[in-house]
Amino acid sequence: MSDQKPDGWVDFRAVKEAVTMRLLFEHYGLDLDKYKAIGDERKLSCPLCDGKSRSLTVNIVKQNFQCFSCKARGNVLDFVAKKEGCTIKEAAHKLAVWFKVGNTVEPHCLTPENKSPDALTILAEIKARVNQLEQLLQQKA
Repeated sequence: MSDQKPDGWVDFRAVKEAVTMRLLFEHYGLDLDKYKAIGDERKLSCPLCDGKSRSLTVNIVKQNFQCFSCKARGNVLDFVAKKEGCTIKEAAHKLAVWFKVGNTVEPHCLTPENKSPDALTILAEIKARVNQLEQLLQQKA
């Protein structure tokens, strides 16, 4: 029997074991150690609903989250699906690519129109700077 996996296949369990809530929040620029700790839980404003109060609880041992404002809850897959506006399968693919879980390569579901607005903004800024540099080089030539 072959260990070959079908295209688009990702091991959800491997992703959930490899990517902790702490790693995921760091990916989004949030250091959970900077937020109020109550035992294994961290309280912070929810990046999913932009709640102003500390309505989001992240349990760093159970590896789950719950927002008392927008009612979102779940594990790392659920968080990414909600944050990125994609399916659980697409979230698993994104996490596998971002954190290099298994032999995953970027699948078709991660086309530029499905990436986060932050990545698109950065890409647009890079393209604009490249165009500026090309114009400067042409002027000096």
